[in-house]
Amino acid sequence: MEEYISEGDYNYSLILSDMIEPDKISNSYIDNFLERRVDGIATTTDNLSVDYLKLLRNVNVPIIFVNRYLENTTVRINYVSIDNFKGAYMITEHLIKLGHINIAHISSDIKYTVVANRLTGFKTAMNDYGIEVKDENIIIKNDLTAESGFMIASQLLTRKNPPSAIFCINDYTAYGVIDYCFKNNIRVPKDVSIAGFDDASFSSLGFVSLTTIRQPIKEIGRMAAEILLDKIKFGERDKVHKIFDPELVIRESTAFNKKA
Repeated sequence: MEEYISEGDYNYSLILSDMIEPDKISNSYIDNFLERRVDGIATTTDNLSVDYLKLLRNVNVPIIFVNRYLENTTVRINYVSIDNFKGAYMITEHLIKLGHINIAHISSDIKYTVVANRLTGFKTAMNDYGIEVKDENIIIKNDLTAESGFMIASQLLTRKNPPSAIFCINDYTAYGVIDYCFKNNIRVPKDVSIAGFDDASFSSLGFVSLTTIRQPIKEIGRMAAEILLDKIKFGERDKVHKIFDPELVIRESTAFNKKA
């Protein structure tokens, strides 16, 4: 977004705020922005209350959700996002076609649309191929970091019947799983296949490059900026919903299940 705004002849500056605990302070951040009389808001949190969305509409401040959107609300919003359901389906299908049946999914709090859609994509792919989704193979963890991936891997891969593949909700968690495998003589992908999501900058690096889902980050950012600037200039008319297709990037961390 910053690149798009700086390239154009726009008399706007970008204010960045990082919400460490979005569950607690999303609305207070919006208060702060309104006090500073901002012209528009782009957010990557989907934890804003319906009341705050109505407030933004009433004070005529356009808002766009980036890679997030709200479901089950009467307040219509602008959003730009990747198709998270499709991305999760694609990567799960990739693992299934490699002969994996016992597949675990490391997920997070499903109140967030990104998480819920990726989990649904995983489950739908499994069901479409007639594979049982085992409750013990869906791991919910709010802290989606490399450290949590390491810890979860220590639980999953020491089972009597460990999964032959693990699909992680993001690349950070996936690399935590790979790190655990490396330090415990578990070969990736010979013993277990690991897949992530997002195609982070480090995903093609390291001792095992990661199979993942690529998001067109620049295109999403530019589209969000374009829509928001249009709303600022011309006002709210029709709400804009733009969904980008994900791309499956196959690298070294996934392979055929030798036990299939």
